[in-house]
Amino acid sequence: MQDRQRIARLLRDLHEIKAAVKRNSPVLREIVTARFYWWLIVIFGVAVAVFSVSMHFLALRFGGYAAIPASLRVVFWIVAATLGVTLYAFRVRGVLRTIRKIDRSLTFLSLLGDHDIGEFLHLYIPFCLIAVGTTIYLSAAGRSFYIVGTWGLFLGLTVNLIAFAVHLVEFYVLGYWYLATAALSFFIPGISASLWTAICLGGGSVAYAVVSQLIRGKESDG
Repeated sequence: MQDRQRIARLLRDLHEIKAAVKRNSPVLREIVTARFYWWLIVIFGVAVAVFSVSMHFLALRFGGYAAIPASLRVVFWIVAATLGVTLYAFRVRGVLRTIRKIDRSLTFLSLLGDHDIGEFLHLYIPFCLIAVGTTIYLSAAGRSFYIVGTWGLFLGLTVNLIAFAVHLVEFYVLGYWYLATAALSFFIPGISASLWTAICLGGGSVAYAVVSQLIRGKESDG
């Protein structure tokens, strides 16, 4: 009888501890550890890789990007834009569903008042502005090849900021993959920009997926 009472008390204590941890978890961690975010990163990387590799082989087939028939280029960019909008809508929907599980009074705009996300945006926005400004400059200067590395560095810094905030190994793996491949692209110009995009974004998503699944497997075994 006493053993049953002790077990029941222990289970109640564990439940209370779990509830307290959930209440105290930062919103940012709740979002990036949600299952939809895993799928978002994987689908984004794979889709960009498929698009980039396809564009690379089309350029080889027709003798350069400019030589690809205009109708085919338009179709490709329409597909890319549609996929981008779809993924963004998937992201917004996933974020809203996640934060409503935490607190039904939370909205997308109210996230800006969260300390962790607010501090993150103070770094994310300047990084984004620098990446956009650098892209405009490189395009005007006729150095479009280096745009891939520029955005790879931006994404790497952004993901590492998330990793620092939520303390998750898989995000450090993703961030450093972006940084490493972006840096290499500046020193190995022989590979086309399309292939570098596939290596950077597609490879990063694969590395993230593998590491996150390995970590979850160990946690479930433990």
